Amino acid sequence: MLTIGLPFYNASKTLAWAIQSVFAQSYQDWELLLVDDGSTDHSVEIARNIQDDRVRVYSDGKNKGLATRLNQIAELANGRYLARMDADDLMHPGRLSQQLLTFEADPQLDLVDTGLLSINELNQPMGLRCCHPLDVSRLGLLRGQIPVHASIVAKTEWYRRNQYNGNLERAQDFELWNRSYAESGWQHARVTKPLYFARESAVGSYRKARATHTVRRQVLRSLGTPNVGWQKTQVELFKTNAKQAAHLVASYLRMDHHIIARRNRQIETGQAHAFRKVIQQILETPVPGLTRTQVAA
Repeated sequence: MLTIGLPFYNASKTLAWAIQSVFAQSYQDWELLLVDDGSTDHSVEIARNIQDDRVRVYSDGKNKGLATRLNQIAELANGRYLARMDADDLMHPGRLSQQLLTFEADPQLDLVDTGLLSINELNQPMGLRCCHPLDVSRLGLLRGQIPVHASIVAKTEWYRRNQYNGNLERAQDFELWNRSYAESGWQHARVTKPLYFARESAVGSYRKARATHTVRRQVLRSLGTPNVGWQKTQVELFKTNAKQAAHLVASYLRMDHHIIARRNRQIETGQAHAFRKVIQQILETPVPGLTRTQVAA
């Protein structure tokens, strides 16, 4: 069995869609952990309305942050494998089966991620990212060449041994991948097909970008020199500072969308049509207990 861990906070507009994509999976031997982080909208109501024994809902009314909830999910999971998912995203119906086949082919693996399709608020495909093999190295990880976080399926025991830093507001994955790789290493593979559909806003947030770069600098200062040397660490620190400055300028000029768009590879017309059909299939998937109104919220 596989556990899908889905933390959420005030996600009533997208949570039902995310859950539909779970029920649309070709692999059905799963449990779904829906963990609330102190939502004040109707998210918990949506989660609790689901009538399926494979779904468990946890809500303590407190806002503890994403990292703490991800660690909680690892402790609650019953599955041998743990799949990450965010409450505003979707996943291709073949995502879980493809990742589990990759584990079967190489039992030594700890983590398997996938390529990514960027979608907008209207569930329209926008671009592709990370659809190429990832050559993991200490320098590459420090440069941000890391697994696609929410697309990860990992061995549950690996997540229990390697917990997120609950004190971080942003870039929790960047810190985890670098710290855990420096401490004990890990075995990774990527399914290069875009099987995870990540929702991205056309408008960025400089506050979030600044928080992300702050964490990256902290990681570089603590892990950079011992692992890749002082000179390479200084180069990466300079790049991080330059990227933060670029985000600031883009935010001031209201050109955030250019930075966001540059991360994606353009989708061909035929591909876009195929993705729209898959997304429509997901959004037509019934979830026991959820009404049409809740799904369309």
